[in-house]
Amino acid sequence: MAGGGEDDDMSGNAWPGFVDILSATVIMFVFFVMITAILMSVMSMDYREKVKSASQAEITEEMQQFVDRIVSGELSVEEVQQSLGNRAKIDALVRDKETLEKKIRDEAAAKNLIQKELIEKNAQIEQRASDLIYTDKQGYQETEDGMSVYITYDRNGATLTEDTITSLKAFLRKHQKRTGQDSMQVSVLAAENPNAPTITVTRKVALSRALTIRNVFLANGVTSNNISIKYAKPKEVDNTYDWVQVRIGQ
Repeated sequence: MAGGGEDDDMSGNAWPGFVDILSATVIMFVFFVMITAILMSVMSMDYREKVKSASQAEITEEMQQFVDRIVSGELSVEEVQQSLGNRAKIDALVRDKETLEKKIRDEAAAKNLIQKELIEKNAQIEQRASDLIYTDKQGYQETEDGMSVYITYDRNGATLTEDTITSLKAFLRKHQKRTGQDSMQVSVLAAENPNAPTITVTRKVALSRALTIRNVFLANGVTSNNISIKYAKPKEVDNTYDWVQVRIGQ
């Protein structure tokens, strides 16, 4: 029992010693940090003073050179003033150059952004153009006066079906027989579609349709000088904006 009591007393005495050691270590660490901070602060102040002194010495030396040259007669006061004025102008030119360079960089960035947008738009246009496919769903309607016909298309259609080509040839031969002329004035009016993504896309589609019809007439005796192609403002024909009108005469 007595041995157990002695162990308890020794354990109790160890704790204050541990606290003392820990406290001493913390104090030494704080002291070390404080000394380091003071040294760094002193060295920083000394470095700033040296830089300031060097700058002042450089300025003083330059001014002394000007004074010596004035005293020796190498420079006049007016020349010194002109030299200082030229230096101010040079500094202003340097600032202007930096401003101009920044402006050029900004304009280059804006130009790159515009080019990127143009590339995206061209890609959309090319995609729309690639959608111009052959279709067998096509309308053909001749007007009451017999002088013009309307050809209606699917949304992405640009080619002519065999039936439409045959009808166009018959329409042309009828007027060639009536006038006694192989070549006559033909007007091709291609409609714009207001539902297209851009005016460029709808005009590209309309022009493709008109040129396909023009090729039929060229192959059947009509000269290119007698065929005119125009765009038509959006207008529904047979519940669609996708149509082309072919008319004999102006």
